[in-house]
Amino acid sequence: MSSGADPAIARPPLWHRFGFRLTLAILAIVAFITLTLLGLVQSRFNAAYREFVEDRFDDQIRSFEKQFNLRRGKLEQIIVNTSQFAVRPQAALRTGDSERAYVDFFYELEPILLADGNSDSNGTFFRLFNTDNKMLIPTDRIYGKIPGVNEQTIAERLEECLIMPPTPETEEDYENFFSLGYLSFPTPDQPSLYEILVAPVYLGGDASDESTYVGWIAIGQHLGTEVLDTASSTVESGIYADQQLFSTSIPRSASSDIAKKIAAVDQSVHPEYKVNGINYLVFTYRLASSPGMPRGYRVQLYSLAGLEALVDRIRNLAVWFLAAALLLGLTLSYFTSQSFARHIEALVNVMHQIGDGDFNVNPPEGKGELGVLGKATRSMAGELQLKEKMNHVLNMVTDPAIAKEMLAGKIELGGETREVATLFCDIRGFTPLTDGMDPRDVVELVNVHMTAMADLADDHKGVVDKYVGDEIMVLFGAPHSYGNDWVNAVRCGLDMVAARAKLNETAERPIRIGVGIGAGEVVAGRMGSDRRRNYTVLGDRVNLAARLCSKAGPGEVIIDEAIRERLPESAVVERIDSVQLKGFKDRVPVFKVISVD
Repeated sequence: MSSGADPAIARPPLWHRFGFRLTLAILAIVAFITLTLLGLVQSRFNAAYREFVEDRFDDQIRSFEKQFNLRRGKLEQIIVNTSQFAVRPQAALRTGDSERAYVDFFYELEPILLADGNSDSNGTFFRLFNTDNKMLIPTDRIYGKIPGVNEQTIAERLEECLIMPPTPETEEDYENFFSLGYLSFPTPDQPSLYEILVAPVYLGGDASDESTYVGWIAIGQHLGTEVLDTASSTVESGIYADQQLFSTSIPRSASSDIAKKIAAVDQSVHPEYKVNGINYLVFTYRLASSPGMPRGYRVQLYSLAGLEALVDRIRNLAVWFLAAALLLGLTLSYFTSQSFARHIEALVNVMHQIGDGDFNVNPPEGKGELGVLGKATRSMAGELQLKEKMNHVLNMVTDPAIAKEMLAGKIELGGETREVATLFCDIRGFTPLTDGMDPRDVVELVNVHMTAMADLADDHKGVVDKYVGDEIMVLFGAPHSYGNDWVNAVRCGLDMVAARAKLNETAERPIRIGVGIGAGEVVAGRMGSDRRRNYTVLGDRVNLAARLCSKAGPGEVIIDEAIRERLPESAVVERIDSVQLKGFKDRVPVFKVISVD
C-alpha cells in the first residue's frame, strides 16, 4: 500500500472545486432563465405591438380610402359627364378653337375648379389636348395654374398620361371612362403631387365610333397636407409617387430608402426603418390607379419609440431582478457548496487513510446521499482490509504473478496446454548438511537460500510454482509467455549456480545445488481437490525436468535435447552420454550448459 496521500487527489484549484462549479451552474441557470423570460416577453410585446399596428393600419387605410374616394367621387362624375355628354365643349375642341374650348369646359368644371374660391391656388386645374395628343395652351388663369411651372413642362408631363381607357361595358361603369394616376411638378419650394384624371372626349359621347373622338381632357387635383398627414404623434405618413416621397413629416431624404422598402415589400412582413434616430415599422398601400398610369403608394411609418421604451423598462427591471437572483443564488450556493465540500474533504481524508493502509476509518455521517456515501466508504474499507489480508496470505503461499492472475480471474479452473520450460533446483547432500542442526536453524538456512533463488527466478521472468523441502520448482512460459522462455530458464539456472557459489564464500554452511531443466508441451492450470487448488503444470516434460535435476551434479545445469536446439549458437554446451531416467522407456540425451550469452 502507499505510504502517503496521493498528490493527484490533493485539494484541487478553485476552478476545479465542486462548490465553485455549483455556484457557476446556479448563476448560469438563473441568468439563462431570466434572459430567456426577457426574450420571450420582448418577443410577445413585439408581436402584440405589430399586430396592433397592423390592425390600426388597416383601419386607417379603410378610412383614408373612404375619404379619398369621396374627395375624388365628385371629380370623377364631372369629368365623365363633361367628356362624354357636354356637347358645346366637345364641339369647340373638335374645331380646334382653344379659347372657346377652355371657356366652355371651364363652365362645366366650375364647381370643382372654384371650390376653394381661388383658382390660382395650388389646387385643381384642367388642360385640353387635341387628337394629336398636343396640349392646347390656355390663356386665362381661371383654368388653373401650377405656380412656378411653365405650360411646356405641364404639357410634357401630361402627354405621358394620355392613355386610352378600355371601352365601358355599362354607362354606370365610370372608372372605364377615364385613367387615374399620380404626377409631380417641380414647383419652386418643393415638388407638388397631383392626382391626375385623364379622359378621351367623344362628340356626343359615342365612344364606339372613332370618328367622334375629338381630343382629351386632363384634370389635376393637388394632394396637400390634409391628404398627406395623419393626426397622430406616433405615425408619420405620406405618399410615394413619381419616384419621390411627399410628406410633411417624413424627411425627403428618406425617399430612396422608402422606394427600396416598397420594391421589396412583403405583405406579411413589415420592415423597420430609422428616421431621426427613431425606429419605425414601414407599412405601404398601393393607391388605386389605371394600367399604364404613374402609380402611387400610401406610406405610413409607425413609431416603435413607445415599444422600445417599454422594453427598456422591462429590461431594466429584468436586470435588477437578475442581479437580485444572482446574489441570492450566490449566497445559497456558497453555503450549500461549503457544507458539501467539507463533507467531501472529510471523505477524501478517509480515502487517504485507506490509501496509507489504515482501514480503521470513521467516515463522516449524514443524511441523504452523503450519508449513504459515508456508509459505503466504511463498508468498502472493511472489504479492502479483508482483501488485503487475503492477498497478503496468497502472496505468501504462491507466486505474486500467479496470485495476481487468480485474483483477476484470468486463470481458468480447468487446464490449458502450453509450451513451458520447467526448472528444478535441488540442494545436494541436504541430509548430511543439516544433520544435528536445530530445526529452527534449518528453516532459516532454507529460507535464506530459497529467497535468493526466488529472486533470480523473478529477474528472469520465471514463476515459482512450489517449494518442496530443499527443492524449488520454477515455470517459464506460464501463466504468461515472453517469447524466449526456454532461454530465460537456462540463464536463470546458470545464475542460480553462480549466485549460490557467491553466497558460499561467506556462508557458515556452504550449499551445493544442481539444476535440471526440461521443456515442452504441458498442461497448466489450477489443480487439486474441490476444496483447495493450486496453480501448477503436469506432463512428462515436467517429470523429465525433475529427473534431470536428480542427475545434475553440484554446480551443474542439465538440459534436454529440445532446449539445446533453441539455445543461441554462442551457447557453450557439453554433451553427456544418454542416460536412463526413471519413468522413461528410452535413454534420454542429456547436455550440461557451460554458458549462454
